[in-house]
Amino acid sequence: MHRADGGRNEAANLTTLCRFHHRLVHEGGWAIERCDDTDGLVAITPNGTRMAAARSTGDDTDADRIVAINDESGLAIDSETVVPMWSGDRLDLGWAVTSLWYSNHPEARAELADGAAAVLQRAA
Repeated sequence: MHRADGGRNEAANLTTLCRFHHRLVHEGGWAIERCDDTDGLVAITPNGTRMAAARSTGDDTDADRIVAINDESGLAIDSETVVPMWSGDRLDLGWAVTSLWYSNHPEARAELADGAAAVLQRAA
């Protein structure tokens, strides 16, 4: 349990997360729980799906062991695996909000597409 929700403030109740995953836990509706029986972590999606690690890498300083486990699991990790698609541009809040609104209103998106097609047709 997260300490903000009354969880213990001790090392056994902590884990390290990158900024992206930390934000998912605090603002994205995700949760993380420690399994009592295995001491492993379980990620819980906003819809309640529990995602446990398929296999622990144990000592994460043993690169050869990690590569072997990834290979056995069919994971191809290379220099392109974690390249972000963000180019560093400032957030266009208007575009982001409009895109999110239209993604939740498909009927309006269809009207917008029809209207844009009509404008392009008149311009041609």
